[in-house]
Amino acid sequence: MSCISTITIGVRDLRRSERFYAEGFGFTTTRDHHGVIYVGDAETRLALYARESLEAYTGCELAADWRPPAVVLSHNVSSATQVDILCAKLTTAGGRLRRPAGPVFWGGYIAWVSDPDGVLWELVFNPKRPA
Repeated sequence: MSCISTITIGVRDLRRSERFYAEGFGFTTTRDHHGVIYVGDAETRLALYARESLEAYTGCELAADWRPPAVVLSHNVSSATQVDILCAKLTTAGGRLRRPAGPVFWGGYIAWVSDPDGVLWELVFNPKRPA
C-alpha cells in the first residue's frame, strides 16, 4: 500500500522553523548530514530544507517572492481545549495566529496558525472523528 510519507517545506531559516515545529507541536526533530531537518515520526513527517538546498536538490527554481503555497496542513487533536493549548504553543514558538480558535459550522472547533514561512496550519478538534 502506498501513502504520503513526507511533506517537504522550503524555509528561510532552518533554526527558526525547527523551533516552531519542535516547541510548538512538540515534534521530535532529527538532522541528516545534508542539513535537512526531519520533523515527526516514521509514519508521517515533514522535511525542512533551507530554500537554496531545496532548489539544488530538486533542480527547480522556486518562486522568488516567498509567498506561501496554497496548501493547508491539518493537525487533529482530542479536544477543543487541546486546540487552544496548541495554538498558544505555536504562537509562542514563532507562529502567527491567522484566525482565533472557535466553533465551525460542521460541529468542530478550529484555529488557524501559520508557520514562520507562512505555511497555513488548521488546528482541529473533530468530535465525530474516532480517537
